[in-house]
Amino acid sequence: MARSDITRELHARWSRLRTPASRNLLRELVRATIRINDHNSVLGAVWGLLGPASMLVVLYAVFHSRFGSRLDAYPLFLLVGIVAVGFFLTGSRQLIGVLTANRNFMIDSTAPREMVILSNLTPHVYKLLVELALCAGFAGYYGLLSWKTALLLPVVTLAYVGFVLGVGLVLALAYTFTSDIEHVWVLGSRLLYFATPVFYELGELSPVAAGLVYWLNPVTPFLLALRTVFFDATTSLAPVFHAIALGPLALIAGYFLFLRFEAEAIERI
Repeated sequence: MARSDITRELHARWSRLRTPASRNLLRELVRATIRINDHNSVLGAVWGLLGPASMLVVLYAVFHSRFGSRLDAYPLFLLVGIVAVGFFLTGSRQLIGVLTANRNFMIDSTAPREMVILSNLTPHVYKLLVELALCAGFAGYYGLLSWKTALLLPVVTLAYVGFVLGVGLVLALAYTFTSDIEHVWVLGSRLLYFATPVFYELGELSPVAAGLVYWLNPVTPFLLALRTVFFDATTSLAPVFHAIALGPLALIAGYFLFLRFEAEAIERI
């Protein structure tokens, strides 16, 4: 697809996505996704909060004496890291197989295919917002939350959602060409909690290791940006600007690739 064709296709799709019918479809698809996820579950969405809570307890018990002795708000420090990494892992993992799982719908329906993708990510966005609200509550409890940095939270969150969506689109396309991408992603996911400063600070690493963790792990700027918000760390706004720039760039790149290879990916399934 030529660049001019992609531009016309993008304009046509956004025109369809803004219609009331598309918004109603997205709402129904989100409801269907939530029902499927909570099918035969007694606690339902509560399970989504038990995961971060249990991870918080374990990491606090294991690493508090080593990394958290100098931080009075170490539980908040951990929680922000768990929430940031958890959203990236669950959101991107959900989108890996979205094209394969919804192939028939995408072929037989005239609805914008973006609706299916957004409906699979939206429940995780809701969960992220709830968890960020809990982080804000913790920050208020420790007396760290400032309205000045709190104003940055919607911008950072929106950028992070865009980043995960962009990465998810690329993974969904790659999965249709080779299913090995899922195994590679699962392996990488197991290492991400250690390759991201969830339970330690970058300053505790060597300069080389800190540089690798920051520049080679795109989740790190978002995590540090969120900690800037909740810890009122106005002296270190560089990660905030980094995250705000990285999110839209990832979304634009992912969506461009989606438009370019979408038809070929659907045919390969």
